[in-house]
Amino acid sequence: MSDLSEQQVMMADASASGKVEHDEQHQKKIRESVDSLLGAVSEADRILLMLKEVEGLSLKELEKIYKVNENALKVRLFRARQRVLKAFGAAEKGKDSGKPE
Repeated sequence: MSDLSEQQVMMADASASGKVEHDEQHQKKIRESVDSLLGAVSEADRILLMLKEVEGLSLKELEKIYKVNENALKVRLFRARQRVLKAFGAAEKGKDSGKPE
């Protein structure tokens, strides 16, 4: 960066700062959307999905917690994910109906 003028360095810093701010705002929107979707499903679904997808627990670890076999957990996870997708579809439909035609 020694070949750049002070003004060019300042402009590069400002540009990078703006990108970081934009990325942070984008991440905040994503977090809010995920929180909203998880809020639309039952607490049991939310806990199961958080343990599996966020905490990274394996099916074997979840078997010990829920005291059910792996196939039952797979079904529960599938259904919980389907309910989240349904909530997502409803949220998207709500956004679309709010737009003027």
